[in-house]
Amino acid sequence: MYNSLFQAAPLPLTPHSRSLRPHPLSRLAGWLALALSLTSIAPLFLAALALLVLLWALVRPAEIVPALWRGRWLFISIVGIYTFTQPAAASGEPYLFAASLAGLLNGLEQAARLAVLIAALVGLFPSSARAELLYAIYLALQPLRFVRVDAERVAIRLGLTMHLALASKRASLAELLLPDMSQTVPAVISLPRPAFRGIDYILVAGAIAVTIYAVW
Repeated sequence: MYNSLFQAAPLPLTPHSRSLRPHPLSRLAGWLALALSLTSIAPLFLAALALLVLLWALVRPAEIVPALWRGRWLFISIVGIYTFTQPAAASGEPYLFAASLAGLLNGLEQAARLAVLIAALVGLFPSSARAELLYAIYLALQPLRFVRVDAERVAIRLGLTMHLALASKRASLAELLLPDMSQTVPAVISLPRPAFRGIDYILVAGAIAVTIYAVW
């Protein structure tokens, strides 16, 4: 079943895209390095990145606003949880369900990190490059085949999930919980197979160095 859904297709490249677009795996490695580095980034630098995301949303809303809007319930949940639970965690006193300014600011900071990560993912893998993201995940999971992780199956499931989620036109949280029998899944998921070039080795090495520095 899964083999019938998985096909590899050559990546269509324009004359300029060969030099400007890195390999999907190197882009995914850079995104993962950014995700880890954001955990220890300075608040002012995080604010600057969040401001860039805001400017992007104002200048080209069609590119980034839909992705941010899909995560609105997650943003609201993060801010709400931090707002009402941080006092007890910070002071060590018995739990008290009450809002605090410090919790609100911390929640907004975490929401800003998430917004930056979503914007970075959209920038690295726009809507026209979703198959490249799946291919990058497929390659990244290849080393786990020794512990019986089926990278192909994971890529297929992610591809189907992305297809159904992005095709959904539901507007409310209640509608998201209802089954949608009108949606259909693609019969074939085609993944590109671009060449891994010298610049991609440099980018992956840089991403690994940033990751080690952030974790260390």
